[in-house]
Amino acid sequence: MLIPWEDRPAPVDPAEKDSAVETGTIVGELDAGSTPATPRDGAPLDDAAAPEDANVPDTRPLGPCEGLNEGEPARSGNNQRCCGGVPTSVSSKSHCGGCGVACNPAHDCQFLSGYWACAGCAVDGGGSHGSCWTGCCSQSLSAAGACEPRFVCGVPTCNDDICAGKSPGLTCHQIGIFATACGY
Repeated sequence: MLIPWEDRPAPVDPAEKDSAVETGTIVGELDAGSTPATPRDGAPLDDAAAPEDANVPDTRPLGPCEGLNEGEPARSGNNQRCCGGVPTSVSSKSHCGGCGVACNPAHDCQFLSGYWACAGCAVDGGGSHGSCWTGCCSQSLSAAGACEPRFVCGVPTCNDDICAGKSPGLTCHQIGIFATACGY
């Protein structure tokens, strides 16, 4: 677009132009339809760019349990689960089959029919059913007896409430027709 000579701005004194650039003011002509740039907080135009970290996505690697829910597989592998935000093996007496599933000190955490379970309740002399965290000891998974999540001891019907009450995401699994176990 052509601007008639009489509508053009007056020439700028070179001394004014230098001070204008330093303060961030725009001096000079604009193309038709354009708007002047606005520096932030009166900063010189060269420093008006966005900070380096503005709107930059976080590309650092996530921690083994960062952003994961309780009981989810940890990114560290090794069959670990996220328990309290920490990668944890669920094959120990303190985390047997799931986060926070603690076996009676007289029991062992054993891998039985594809699941980790507290075993030894039938021979521990501690009152059998009462010595299990599930409240039910059965010999269907192990002759030594294993703690199983059942509605009624002696009736192999899964009770999800027992498993989920111990750890979010932990569910009851029917193993064949005679056994039950908690697992993810």
